[in-house]
Amino acid sequence: MLKRWLSLQSNRAAEGEKRHHQDERRPDGQRDGTQAKLLTNLAILAEQFAQRETMELGRPVDADGEPIPWFTYPAIEYLKRFDLSGARVFEYGCGQSTLFWSKRCAEVWSVDHSQKWHSDVSQRVGRNVHLLLRTQSNDYSGAINEAGGKFDIVVVDGVFRHSCAVEAIDKLSPRGFLILDNSDWYWELAATLRSRSFVEASFSGFGPVNDYTWTTSMLIPKGCTWDWQLQPPDPVGGNPAGGLRDEWW
Repeated sequence: MLKRWLSLQSNRAAEGEKRHHQDERRPDGQRDGTQAKLLTNLAILAEQFAQRETMELGRPVDADGEPIPWFTYPAIEYLKRFDLSGARVFEYGCGQSTLFWSKRCAEVWSVDHSQKWHSDVSQRVGRNVHLLLRTQSNDYSGAINEAGGKFDIVVVDGVFRHSCAVEAIDKLSPRGFLILDNSDWYWELAATLRSRSFVEASFSGFGPVNDYTWTTSMLIPKGCTWDWQLQPPDPVGGNPAGGLRDEWW
């Protein structure tokens, strides 16, 4: 029903925008143009980002139905630009993100405290994924030691986040960084990491499933080599640069 309503409203808004451009001197012209833009933004969020579908499913997916992390959309957009083909990732908290990383990375380790989540994800992952079930605090935060070696990305998005983040610091590769989801809730943890010479880059905004905004942060340690290869930005719902750039841009 929402999809049909959005389509109807978008058509109405487009007609209003057309009338607005035909006579920009109309007293209600600004109102029509604003309404059209707002409805376009809503359609981008609901359909192109697939937020509507994620709300119906109760789990994060993109417009193609592919799994994505339960991060904010700005954070996901940025992470999709990375060449992760040789990366090792460790996750505190498994889920759709585990499937997202597994399709992009060489090796993924993930620990969860929930038998339900662990069982659900274990049925859907590939051979490059190692899932651990640890229900006790020390076992959970220390699970990264079981994996051995260094990790390029460590995701802190489960339980016992403070102890997990502290445990992960020495497990980062020379180019490695942490991802702390809900850093607006765990701002004390983010502050602790900054006090230990991490630089925080925050991505706030809407994301899958939820009806509110939040913050996903990347925390990059001092001395990080940062030799990642990134693709150019290709934002969902964006305008091609060639359509807007002129001699003044």
